[in-house]
Amino acid sequence: MNALSLRKSLDELIGRRQVLVAVHRGIACGDIMENTADGFRAAWASGGDIAEMDVVRSSDGVYYCLHDGMEPRLVGECGHLDTLSSAEIDQLEYFNMSRTPAGRVERLEEVLAALRGRGLLNIDRSWRYWRDGFLDRLAASEMSGQLILKCPALDAGALDALEACGHPFLFMPIVGSAGQWRAIRERKLNFVGAELLFADEENELLTPEFQAEFHDAGLFLWGNAICLGRKQYNLSAFRDDRGAVLEDAASHWGWLIDHGFRVIQTDFPALLYSYLASRYPGSRTELCPAEVREAHWRRPERKESIACSGRITA
Repeated sequence: MNALSLRKSLDELIGRRQVLVAVHRGIACGDIMENTADGFRAAWASGGDIAEMDVVRSSDGVYYCLHDGMEPRLVGECGHLDTLSSAEIDQLEYFNMSRTPAGRVERLEEVLAALRGRGLLNIDRSWRYWRDGFLDRLAASEMSGQLILKCPALDAGALDALEACGHPFLFMPIVGSAGQWRAIRERKLNFVGAELLFADEENELLTPEFQAEFHDAGLFLWGNAICLGRKQYNLSAFRDDRGAVLEDAASHWGWLIDHGFRVIQTDFPALLYSYLASRYPGSRTELCPAEVREAHWRRPERKESIACSGRITA
């Protein structure tokens, strides 16, 4: 499989949708847990085009889907997963929103097998393992058309490993400045886009002159609308999910689109889907599985009943 054939379905999807919805860690709601096969399926069912997954490796070399550092919230005080053996991790169980058990931490190979042929996946936090055979495992999964890899543009070692592996993975660098992009753009990689991180609206990354190179080459720009706490994180000049949901979608998600972004990562895929459906009529026509399909609501007919007095009432 060559680079062009891998990009074909992604390019066609962007052509139909105009803007893609990337779902942060999959859906995490009720009894469905983030970074699980069910969470990724729910992300697609909720209007997502891409589900983002995190990868961590056990101390004995087994890969799991979980954002390390989140262990206390998800599975309790067990330490970082990368310090635990696979036998220890396999005994851990997620806690759902009600703090009741919600299934075990899932191995990457099991998740990929469950999702083969279903939808696009963005693989995050895996670049730490690219020099240790991880890329060969991904290539062997025969899912390259579904997988978008990413890593920081500053991680030269990971980029070297990706370049040396020879497999044309769909690739998106995480770019924090124009200089970072210029330093890597000549590498022999199958670039499909770039994730841009910027703290203010005057950043060079937002200028038409900088972005023209991407748009002219058919590469997408990925904006991070996720809000991880405004006191500590600012990934997109505070044009984020919180503002879109609580204030005005057009001033946040719409602002990102107006500034060149064609993929938006969110924790609210159904709401972003609805906004994009109204902004681009005809781009999204499928029904959400949970949508009520009754033509209209009607009061159920009341049956005759016998009152305690013995009279018949309607």
